[in-house]
Amino acid sequence: MRQRERNVFMNKKILMTYVVMLVAAVIFCILPATIPFMRNTSTFLYCALVIGWAVSIRRRVLGHNIRRCLIVACVYMLSLFLMRVARFDYFDDSVIMSEVLWYAYYVPMTSIPLWFFFASLNVEPVMPRKRMRALEYTLITINVLMCAIILTNHYNETVFIVHDLDNNDYSYNWLYYVILVWIVVFGIGTVVVLFRKCSLVATRNQIYIPVIFIALGLGLEIWYLVNGGSPKIGDHKIFHLQEAYCFTFITGFESVIQIRLIPANSGLGKLFMQSGLNAEIYDGFGNIILSSKTGAVEPPASDIVIRKESICGGSVIWKDDLSAINKLNRDIEEVTEELEGENDLIIQENEIRAERVRFETKNRLYDSIAMAVREQAKKVYDFLASPIDDDDTSRNDMIRALVLSVYIKRMGNLMILSDDSSEISSEELKLSLNESMEYLKLKGLTCELISDQGVMLPSSFVVASYALFESIIENVIDSIYSCSVILSSGEKFRMSIALDCESLVLSEDWNKRLSDTGCELDIEEEDGTYYIVLTYPAAKEVK
Repeated sequence: MRQRERNVFMNKKILMTYVVMLVAAVIFCILPATIPFMRNTSTFLYCALVIGWAVSIRRRVLGHNIRRCLIVACVYMLSLFLMRVARFDYFDDSVIMSEVLWYAYYVPMTSIPLWFFFASLNVEPVMPRKRMRALEYTLITINVLMCAIILTNHYNETVFIVHDLDNNDYSYNWLYYVILVWIVVFGIGTVVVLFRKCSLVATRNQIYIPVIFIALGLGLEIWYLVNGGSPKIGDHKIFHLQEAYCFTFITGFESVIQIRLIPANSGLGKLFMQSGLNAEIYDGFGNIILSSKTGAVEPPASDIVIRKESICGGSVIWKDDLSAINKLNRDIEEVTEELEGENDLIIQENEIRAERVRFETKNRLYDSIAMAVREQAKKVYDFLASPIDDDDTSRNDMIRALVLSVYIKRMGNLMILSDDSSEISSEELKLSLNESMEYLKLKGLTCELISDQGVMLPSSFVVASYALFESIIENVIDSIYSCSVILSSGEKFRMSIALDCESLVLSEDWNKRLSDTGCELDIEEEDGTYYIVLTYPAAKEVK
């Protein structure tokens, strides 16, 4: 027999078992109570049906909250039947216990529709969890209070007004009608909520199925209430109110599950067999329970992997075809190799480009240095190329050439430092000035350099300061007698130059050039001594 036919047979077998148990329960209810061991057989069969349905709910229903609510409702149904047996078979001689059990009937009677209502609310779409819990706690609290009042009816008589319990003489009070309204409201509310949440077209087309079962159950209950009991065969009832009450909820909800309004795992076996999973499910003894269409597990090939996982009651074995993944990995390896080759070329190109940028940067820097000292270099060439008239002239030209050469060297050094950093220490300016003044001493001049602690200055300011000094020296070199330079640092950095010379003339371009660097130039003359003060507003100490 094929697997699909066997599953269908098993489902029909379970259904037939339930039907046989239901028919047997009705038959045993009709049989005379005097037959030995037959008095409560029908009740126990109904309990078995409730337990069987609860077990199936636990296995089939996927929603945790729906499953929880339905199982709680089944517990109340089971307690309803057990209280009936206890009242009429074990405590029938005790008036007090019989009365208490009679009142206790209404605890499951009021709780069953409430928990079925909760189950319907948990069908998708579900309201926010916080609101859902608040509603559940509120209704459960009301139900508990109502049950407490019912169980104490002997003292308050809000449900029944008992005139003579032995003769079953009683009348209804206001809470009894509240209980009826409670049952009707939550019973109808359950149906309304389920039907409103039925959005699938296929499910809507089958909505008549639960309607038929609910109508049948309501018909049995109405018959029982209107006629004062169920139909009889002889002197024996076919059913009791408890059976009709539970039948309505169980068949109604089971039909809702069958039309797929409530998610359940029924039919997953068929889905598994029709899938292309290449899998088989085994029981604990190694027998095949379910197999997909392509489920014949073959020995592993190079691209096939057999996997096995333990599941409840057995194991599942499936076949993974890794050919596509392996092909993709091979393609990735090839692409990776190509990219690595391209990356090597890109790295080499970047290195060449970086080298070119370095050369271009150096060329630009050297060009700017050459441009800055072009006039001084030309003068050096002129001094060295001029004809020698006498020793004094030759010596003076040589000293001037040396002073200009030192300037060329030191200016180039300062410009290289300024290209690497936006700030230069005043010590570099001090060294440049000191070397220039050393060569000025060859001319017989009195030169002095005083410097405070080194500070960090903008590169442009240091370069401009040294260029200013050189321009001044070139201007007065033939008439200068002494030169003094003081580099002072504090809140402001000052380079003060004192010259004893006949005259000093600076071009107007220096004011603009120095103002661009943010410094101030001040020139004063007193008794043949010129004081040139160059001030920069702020400086940072060298750490």
